[in-house]
Amino acid sequence: ACEVRTVTAGTSLTGVDLQADAGDFATISGTFTKNDTATSGAFIWCDGGSAGGIHTVTGVDGTFSSRGKAGTYTCYGEYSRAPLTASTGAFTIAAEGTQTVNFTIGNLATITVALGSTITDAFCEAVDGSGNRTRSSSDGAGNYELSVGAGDWTVRCNSRRTGEIGSTSVTATAGGTVAATLTAPTLYTVSGRITDGTNNISNAILVLIDQTNN
Repeated sequence: ACEVRTVTAGTSLTGVDLQADAGDFATISGTFTKNDTATSGAFIWCDGGSAGGIHTVTGVDGTFSSRGKAGTYTCYGEYSRAPLTASTGAFTIAAEGTQTVNFTIGNLATITVALGSTITDAFCEAVDGSGNRTRSSSDGAGNYELSVGAGDWTVRCNSRRTGEIGSTSVTATAGGTVAATLTAPTLYTVSGRITDGTNNISNAILVLIDQTNN
């Protein structure tokens, strides 16, 4: 619902009540299954462009149902940081209409990355040929786990301190675990003083540039 009112400086505007017309809305519902099992806690969202968006989570029986404005939508589902699972495509739903959108993903695979205790602040991601991606942060000990679907994945890790650590390709099998081998860089400590020739300079900023990899 929308209504345009003009408010002039120094005045207040009251008594503006907005009410959406239930007849403008439609229902989108469906089921999210993982490895043929109805799955609770899956995140569902539908992008309706100018009609807005719908966001909901599947219940204990793996089902969801939500209402949004009539329009053309594309829906997506996500579970346990796995790559997005798209619906069969865009669909148009009329006011007071209903649309069923079901999501099915196979048993997930796990990609592990072990960078060691020297790099515990990195972020690792896995990307497949379709642009699906999933990300993971460290468990605090430099270990990373990425939940993905079966297939070929490129794994990349970056650190705020050291920049890009590296990338590698792996093939993941449903229900299995595969290790992505990346080597963490050796870290060094630089210490010293910044002076004007005689006196120390406080609050100075030191910038280190890698002449080989910058």
